[in-house]
Formats: sequence, structure tokens, C-alpha cells
Amino acid sequence: MENIPPPPKGPSQIQYNFITVDEALKEFDTILSPYEQEEITSYSRIYYAGQRCRDKIQAPQQGHNYGYDNADSEYKIVVHDHIVYRYEIVGFLGGGTFAQVVKAIDHATKTQVAIKIAKNLKAITKQAEIEAAMLLYIQDADPNDMFGFMRMLNNFMFRNHMCIVSELLGMDLYTYMEMTDFKSMSLQEIKNIASTILISLDFMWRKNIIHRDLKPENIVFRSNDSREVKIIDMGSACHNDKKCYGYIQSRFYRAPEVILRVQSGPPIDMWSFGCILCELATGYPIFPGENENDQFKIIVDYIGPPPLTMLRASVNEAINSDATLCYLASQGENAKIQGLSVNRLASFLDVPPDDVFLNFIQQLLVWEPERRATPCEAMRHPWISKSLIVRNPTQGIDDIPTRTLTPNLEESVGAMPTTLHSQKTRNGEREDSWIPLETQPGATTESTSKEAAMEGKSAAEIFSMLLSSPFSNSKLNFHYTMLSCSEPGAAEQNKLSCLLQKANVRRTCRRPVDAIHAIIAQNDFTRNKSEIVKNRCEQGESVTDTHGP
Repeated sequence: MENIPPPPKGPSQIQYNFITVDEALKEFDTILSPYEQEEITSYSRIYYAGQRCRDKIQAPQQGHNYGYDNADSEYKIVVHDHIVYRYEIVGFLGGGTFAQVVKAIDHATKTQVAIKIAKNLKAITKQAEIEAAMLLYIQDADPNDMFGFMRMLNNFMFRNHMCIVSELLGMDLYTYMEMTDFKSMSLQEIKNIASTILISLDFMWRKNIIHRDLKPENIVFRSNDSREVKIIDMGSACHNDKKCYGYIQSRFYRAPEVILRVQSGPPIDMWSFGCILCELATGYPIFPGENENDQFKIIVDYIGPPPLTMLRASVNEAINSDATLCYLASQGENAKIQGLSVNRLASFLDVPPDDVFLNFIQQLLVWEPERRATPCEAMRHPWISKSLIVRNPTQGIDDIPTRTLTPNLEESVGAMPTTLHSQKTRNGEREDSWIPLETQPGATTESTSKEAAMEGKSAAEIFSMLLSSPFSNSKLNFHYTMLSCSEPGAAEQNKLSCLLQKANVRRTCRRPVDAIHAIIAQNDFTRNKSEIVKNRCEQGESVTDTHGP
């Protein structure tokens, strides 16, 4: 193992964790390159000067950017070198078309971080600046990190490269699938990931943000030991009310309206979301087109031809010149526009034609953006809502009960099964899609009658569950987002009022959303605080008191 000597300490470094420029020039005069000896004077505090690095680039040199860039305008990554005399590069995390990501130590805070280093190109620098601005906007709107987006810690220009410093997260979904030889995930794993992503999608929908590049590589676990996920890479994101330019969606996850070059908006992210879930369920992308024409034809194979209005509005010349699609357009009103090919999609997902998960995917992979499920509607779908009812009264409440779909979505979903439906997964195990409470083993008459009394009053029921059961951040945020989708009716308000009175919660929390928000705020958004809420309710204390536990 490489024996790296500890860094020399300047006079002020022990107390303040940094040294001055003059101290650094004196302490590291043999380490700093001629370029750095001039560059360092632009910084007031020096936390780390690359003293562990044995392969420093001795700039200035002949070549790109004084020798710091390669021919592709990428910054040359040198392990143990510094970035802005604060961060120490300790590893390479990955790279893409526009940037590289390194793992680093922040010597100011003694924490590990990730740093995204954009290419030294004007257009890409501008894109990185837009990403930083979007992350700041999101963090201002989500100061307590509730909605599942990567947290930016710092951003700056360094040697003509835009850099974004962020929290260090776990592996992305694609890397995870690659490590498991692209084996399909269980439906429960997919469901947990899907519900977390929906929280983020709903947040973006409300804030009028389009991500525009959702794919497995841009969904990461909070850590390699966690199964909660976050969305990263807002470089292509934009507000829906502004003109957006540049690269839009990776091909396999590209929405049909983007391919056709017709008007697009937030629903393109829901299409990508549906494609991702199909890939998690099978290990294979559902629409693996080699180019846009091929991509479009594969989509047609699965869901039938697009509506003629969309086809005729297309300004994509490659699509418009395709003989097959020209024929479809020429048929006019006589063309038979099919819905989703249930059998074809069921075969791909390896599920029965009446499967709840299949039906959920059908609401996402829809030609017309206006008919595609919104995040709120997706949350109400039985695959998410009904399948998450607790199966054993002795276990904690993990998820939410049934919610009523919006009229359009409910009509498209149709009548859902009311009996236990089991399906065979690819590993041969059987998994329950959902099971009504009254048919659960061990459910008592009392608990069944309570469920019957709560029928149609899900917000109050959710709040009751939260008061009596442990919960995780992801589940609590899901409840919060679900309740934000609709206001309770009068009967539900009365039921909630009784629950609040029984729990001695302040009467100002009349809405379920407010009550849950109060619990979240009081407990600083941490999982291990749920027991405190429960104990306080049992002892008759208010869960909205401003003092700490």
C-alpha cells in the first residue's frame, strides 16, 4: 500500500484548519508549480495544496489549458491533487458526455463529497451554471431535503471548469443493475423506488420543473447501504414556462412528443419514469432503439400507432419521411389507433394481462401527454396505494391505503381485483400485488370495522396510522405528498378533528398536510424521532410544541 506522508501543518492550520497564502507559499514552495504559485494568490484561505500528490501537473505546459485539459476539453484527474486549494481528489466516480465526477475530501469540513467537473467548453459551462442555479432553486424550495434531490454544497469556476460540489451519494440504478447482472428486481423493491421517485416528480410538477433526462444513471441510492433514492443531474432541467434548448432525454427514455418534435412539458418525465420501471422489472430497456426512427417503431410495436393529430403535427423530418408512418397518416380517420398492446407489454414484463403493475405502466406509456398519468394520479393507482396496506396488524404501518383515482384515470384503470392476486416473479417466487385488509390473515373484527368506517377518508386514516406506528422519512414524505394532492371533505375534517383532539395536537392543524408537516418539523426530519412523536401523543403532549424533545 502506498505510504503517503501526512501533510505538513502551517502555523494556523491546527486551530483554524486553513493557512494564509503567504504561509502556503512558504510551506509548499517546492510543491506548487509555477502556475499555482501565481494562482494561489487569488485565494484567501488555503486548506489543502496538493501536498499528498506525487504526480502534479507542472503547469504551465504546452497543450490544452496550460496542460490541465486533455484533447476532449476534460480536466485531467490527478489523485491527491487539490481543487481550489480546499478539496483533495481521492477517486474517480464516473464520467459522461458533459462532465466527470470525482470523490473528494473537503479539508474545510473534513467530510467526503462529490465534485462534478464540467468540460472546458462554453456551451457546457453554461449548462453547468444552469444546473447550479436549478439546484439552488430546488434547495430554497426544499430546505429540509424532503423531496429527494441531490444537495449542492458549493459551486465555482476552477481553471476554466465549472465545478459543482455535492453530497456523496451511493451508486446509481444502472450500476446497481450491472452489479447484479441485470437481474430483475422484485416488485416490492420497484415499488419502494417508484414511490420515492414519485415524491420528486410531484415536487417538480408543482414547481413547474421538467428534468428532461430521467434514466437509471440519474437515480441514485442515498448510500450503498440504503434503498432510498435521489434524483441527480439537473443539467438538462428547465422551467416549463421558459424556452428550453439543448440535449433532451436519452433515447431509450425519450417521450414520443420529443421524438416527433411537437410541444412537450412535464409529462415527458412520466414517460421516462414508466420506461425506468419496466427496465427495473426485467433488466432490459423496453424501447432500445438504435436511432430515433428505430426507437419510434419499437414504441409503435408495443402501444400501437400514435394519434393522427400527433403524427401530422410532427416536424421531425426523419419520422415524417418514414414510409410506414406516412401510410398511417394517410389513412385519416379510418386508421385504427390502438391502445396499449396488453399482451405484448404483459409478455415483456412477464406478468398476467390483468396484473396491477401492468395497469400502472399502462397509465404512463401513453401517446398523448395530456392523457398520461400525473405524479398525483400515479400515487393514487392501486399498485401504489392498495398494494401498500399493512398485511399483518402486528407489523408497523409502512404505506398508505386506497385513494380514489381522478375520473379519467379511474376510467382507464377499470375495476381492480378485490381478491388476493399473486404473480410469479422471474426468480420463481410469488409476490402479493395487494390484499384488502378484511381478507388479511389475523385481521380482527374490530380492525375491519374501523377500516370500513374510514372508507373514503384516507387522510384521517393516514394520520391515525402515523400517530400509532413507526415510519421512515421516505414513507412520511410519500404521505405528505399524497395528502397535498387533495383537500379532505367535511366528513373527513370531522374525523380528523376527533383524531387531533384525542392526540392533543393543536387545533390549528386542521388539515392532514399541516398535521404531518408539524410532526416532520418537530422531529427534524429524522427517522429515529418517530418514537418521540408516538410517546408524546400517548402522554398527552402536543407534537407541535416548538421546544425540542
